[in-house]
Amino acid sequence: MTPADPPGPRRRGQGPGADSRAPAVTPSFPDLTLLDDAARTIGTIPAVALPGAHIPAFYAYWLSSARSDGLPDVSAIDPVLMPPEILPFMVVYAVEPDQGLRMRLIGTAVVDRTGTDLTGRVIEPYGVMATLHARLSWCLKHRRPYVALGQVPAAERDFIHFTALAAPFADKSGAVQRMASVLHFDAPG
Repeated sequence: MTPADPPGPRRRGQGPGADSRAPAVTPSFPDLTLLDDAARTIGTIPAVALPGAHIPAFYAYWLSSARSDGLPDVSAIDPVLMPPEILPFMVVYAVEPDQGLRMRLIGTAVVDRTGTDLTGRVIEPYGVMATLHARLSWCLKHRRPYVALGQVPAAERDFIHFTALAAPFADKSGAVQRMASVLHFDAPG
């Protein structure tokens, strides 16, 4: 292969920078910030300790999609490129022109678990959305992913606990325009 040869086709679930011909390497992913309900840092979570299969798959995809400025482009939020197993557990948030936050898309597994489809809803800094607003605002300000633990806030079944990893995606100018999170729901115990 010469430098002028185009790269081979990507397989589904590989980020824009991934090359399916590269040797298999076990990556060492950076630890993630753990936030409390008020979006204060309370520690870190090693990437190897992320629960389930969906959150690690999302984190690996996000890292593999990062540009030289450190953030993936918003075009990386693409169901054709993303690992298919994460899509039902994903929520995509839009940053509005006034810097407000809105739930743009909600995966079917999230709707099934919470009993509510909040697609299109504005995320207000008060009430049941206050914690989510604080955490997403932290992500927007710091331009990096975080992990959070909690209960599904709007569900009738408030015993459902979750772990979420949220990460920012930027436009061509580098401004964060979207954030996406993938949730892992714990079995009630």
